[in-house]
Amino acid sequence: MADMEERLVEDMPNRIREWRQKRQLTLRGLGGLAGIAYGHLSRIEIGSSTLNDLWLTRLARALSVLPADLLPLAQGGLSSDERIVIDTLRELPGASRQIILAAIESQQQFRNKN
Repeated sequence: MADMEERLVEDMPNRIREWRQKRQLTLRGLGGLAGIAYGHLSRIEIGSSTLNDLWLTRLARALSVLPADLLPLAQGGLSSDERIVIDTLRELPGASRQIILAAIESQQQFRNKN
């Protein structure tokens, strides 16, 4: 199911609508929280207006997510699995966190090898 959702998300210009719906917010509701007119927000969601850094930051804050959560995967957005890893890492106690970070560091030599 997550794979299917991620394929659908890849076709979207951004993931604002996905997160707005997860938070059960209307365009007006999110617009009010982020200080953006709901009509402009609607145009950003469908890609007819640009999602600039200012709106990306405001919308992420209003939705309680990272800005990367609002980007499509092709533009550096986070997959569901990546989001789980980040959330889990943030909640770990210091010693456990250091063990995970050391394991990640030990695997860097294998990145980007085909």
